[in-house]
Amino acid sequence: MYDIDLFEAPIETIDALKAAGRAVICYFSAGSREDWRPDADAFPAEDIGSALVGWEGENWVDVTSQASARS
Repeated sequence: MYDIDLFEAPIETIDALKAAGRAVICYFSAGSREDWRPDADAFPAEDIGSALVGWEGENWVDVTSQASARS
């Protein structure tokens, strides 16, 4: 089983792993914003909350916000 980062793993890598019979799962960070991700600017400033302790560049987001739900 391979745990990959969907933003960083090319589709060709995923396809090759699957073709080789490997299970592929995807890492994701639920309820948080990572400032280095391509979608980081899609979160409205008012929806970005406190920093995640021990994870520089990550903040909690308001998951009840309709704007953040689309990000």
